[in-house]
Amino acid sequence: MDKIEKEFRPHYDEDQDEGTPTEVKALKHAFYNLLNFPIDSHYWVGLESCEVNDIDDLIMLDPLTDLQDIRYSYTREGSDKEESAVFSPMVLRKLQQLKEFYAAMDIEPVSEWFIYGPKQFKDWVKDSTKQKLNTNKITPSTPSPKVTFRDSISPLQTPGVATQVSNTSSKTLASEFQKSVKKSVDDYQSLTKDSNWKTWKRLLNATAANHGLSNVLNPEYTPQTPEDADLFEAQNKFMFLVFMNHLKTAKSSVAVRKYELSQDAQKVYADLLKSYENDIAGNIQAHALRTEIVNMKLESNWRGCYETYLHKWTNKILELENLENSSISGRDKRTWLEMTLSSNADMSRTFADVVTQEGANAILNRKGECARLEFDD
Repeated sequence: MDKIEKEFRPHYDEDQDEGTPTEVKALKHAFYNLLNFPIDSHYWVGLESCEVNDIDDLIMLDPLTDLQDIRYSYTREGSDKEESAVFSPMVLRKLQQLKEFYAAMDIEPVSEWFIYGPKQFKDWVKDSTKQKLNTNKITPSTPSPKVTFRDSISPLQTPGVATQVSNTSSKTLASEFQKSVKKSVDDYQSLTKDSNWKTWKRLLNATAANHGLSNVLNPEYTPQTPEDADLFEAQNKFMFLVFMNHLKTAKSSVAVRKYELSQDAQKVYADLLKSYENDIAGNIQAHALRTEIVNMKLESNWRGCYETYLHKWTNKILELENLENSSISGRDKRTWLEMTLSSNADMSRTFADVVTQEGANAILNRKGECARLEFDD
């Protein structure tokens, strides 16, 4: 079995867990796949005993203090004997690293959790640990110059002597690109599930822009000069290597194989857009999520705080905007939120206060109509 097959064999597969809320799936993915706990780990029982039911609950905790010395009971598979356990220091540290990973990667919406695998998490932990250790070292250093693809490099001038810039002494755009150091195929995430396409595309474009590779992801771009053409060829081959390493689904790999000889990443990406942007499955998923949001209710049996519920609701809105690749209007958000919270007495009173405020604002502004506040207001 090759390395790629070993790397992408998760303990938990969210696609096989139908009907489970995305936030719960994200917690299972983070626990079993990123942290690499076995599927029968009793630490999962420990989290449940602390009412950590989804990824939002875990993010709200401070594992090093909130879960320290917490004792819980569990039963091993095939045994009727109940045993007692606590979270070990290493487990608490791993949970804390997961929180730090969430903040560092800015994982929003919640579906972005599924983009990351154990390798990305492990590599981040190593880099993060090195940075923390290096902050304690006092070693003077000279900052390295930043290389941009379009900076010209001028020779030092001698007073009274005219400066001549030769083609041999100045770096070409292509060579600057090849020698730039802050650029790696590993900086990109893998597309392992077709359903993650839009989230993956957003991360791809953000990373490519940081690397100065946006032209490769623009199907309409054409280089205008020979130097631009040389640069674009180097960028195109680099991005093709990214696609070769990170397009893992059968659907996405078709485009890679199609342009394997020419290594034309621009055409690969153009084919991916045609294949995924009008995807029926994605439209069905967006419609289902929209229906779920409209039907959400803050019931009286909700055990968490209102802030946590609103965070869950906002995550679903972000997820829908990501799936539909468009923003939900502030008016629609206001209407949906009001419908969601109307079944809760406290929140109903809050909205009544908002309506009162709207009326007062209309009077103060001497307008004949009541200005309805939108979601962002």
